[in-house]
Amino acid sequence: MSLRIALIGDFGGRTDEGMRKLCAQVEAAARAAHEILLVGTRDFASGRAWRRLRAFRPDCLHYLTGPTWRSLAALRAHRSTLPGRPRTIATGIRPYLGPVTRRALPALAPDVYLAQARRWQTLFAAAGARTIDFPSWTDRARFRPADAPARAALRARWGLAADRPVVLHVGHIKENRNLGCLVAAQRSGRYQVLIVGSESESRPGPWRQELEAAGCRVHTQFLPEIEEIYQLADVYAFTVRATAAGLYPRDYDEIGVIDFPLSVLEARSTGLPVVSTRHDALEHFLASDPALRWFDGTGGGCLAALDATGRSPAPPLGPGFDLAELPGRLREIYGMPARSRR
Repeated sequence: MSLRIALIGDFGGRTDEGMRKLCAQVEAAARAAHEILLVGTRDFASGRAWRRLRAFRPDCLHYLTGPTWRSLAALRAHRSTLPGRPRTIATGIRPYLGPVTRRALPALAPDVYLAQARRWQTLFAAAGARTIDFPSWTDRARFRPADAPARAALRARWGLAADRPVVLHVGHIKENRNLGCLVAAQRSGRYQVLIVGSESESRPGPWRQELEAAGCRVHTQFLPEIEEIYQLADVYAFTVRATAAGLYPRDYDEIGVIDFPLSVLEARSTGLPVVSTRHDALEHFLASDPALRWFDGTGGGCLAALDATGRSPAPPLGPGFDLAELPGRLREIYGMPARSRR
């Protein structure tokens, strides 16, 4: 059944970071079966957005980034005033709710919360929202292992030596990404660290200077063929320290990554083993993955995890997470009967 879906998010820019990529993925998947209206995150609470929504008459409002108290309050206000009182859905990709908002959540919660991290799933369920597991998604036909000749050619193109395993990290180059823990791996002389930072979100600073001084390769130009970077690597390292399980971020700047880091999924889809700091979404969705090894966020812990991983081929990523499955998943979610209004 085709529905009218208003998607609220960050659309149209380069998809070189996880939040924009998820917005683009959901937009494409939802268009496969539904009529879509796109509303920018910054415009969502405005009168202009309300008038566009009123003319569109959506069956569902789906907020894709965050959420924060502002987005939840805007969802509630639009639902209460638009014709037909559309269902509200919030995707928990990078939530931040302070202690006051958490206490007020029963008055703000959407009808449906698409959960990645368990802490937020528990909180929204207690506030009366229907909570549904919603992992990150990747194009498994695009992010796939390369054969040995292709890998060798890619490494030669990038000027990477063939005698040292390449440790890859893809993501923002920012202070809250804990990238300094990769210095120990580079200085050990046993690995070559390659960091590909998003052009839109990477920043200069002493953490980058430290990485480059140690010999890490750092690249911050947009790469449309990012899958080739995964294909040339031997192991993927995810370094961001997460808020401890069961606790909540103290401020928004403490959040260094979306709840389910998309780059980890892309690396595993490409056949790479992964060493990672603990994130409860990763622990939940990839709990049985034998190619995922945890470390404590320190340089010594990262180096030990890399040494323990070795160079044996990683087993393939288990079922699920395929972007081809997303249109069907959205049809299920959008077609669910609404719960009683609070």
